[in-house]
Amino acid sequence: VQEGGKPNTLMDTGMASYYLGKYDDAQSSFARAADVASAEELPYALIWMATAARKGGRDPGSAVRKYRSQLSGDWPAEAVAFMLGEMDADKLIAAAKRNDKDLKLRLCEAYFYLGQKALLEGKPKDAKSWFAKSVETGAVMYREYAFSQHELAKLGDF
Repeated sequence: VQEGGKPNTLMDTGMASYYLGKYDDAQSSFARAADVASAEELPYALIWMATAARKGGRDPGSAVRKYRSQLSGDWPAEAVAFMLGEMDADKLIAAAKRNDKDLKLRLCEAYFYLGQKALLEGKPKDAKSWFAKSVETGAVMYREYAFSQHELAKLGDF
């Protein structure tokens, strides 16, 4: 597999497109990432695919439908269900807290996804709170930490 066909490269391309406002391109990159993703990588591709679809005015459920049967029941598959509106915030946080070993890292992700969904629902105040919680985890090595900082900077004092 060439570098351009690796899931992480495709995910990075999708995230760049997402933050440039190119939601169709982002969704396409995330779909290509899902096509070649391992079981561990797949939920992340689907979370971002659903987010890009919704941001682009499309149905996130139809975007990820063909991949859903490939998901395990483990974290972060719950976040896919959350982004599709099938799980509430409390259940997402509870799912993230199921494993003490990775608690800080999972919470960083969960809070970021909660912030993204709040933005998609037109709730910038809630989004800001969730992104701040993501940053407070101190999981600096995670994309969600850096993206939360970025989102906070964009939100400013809305």
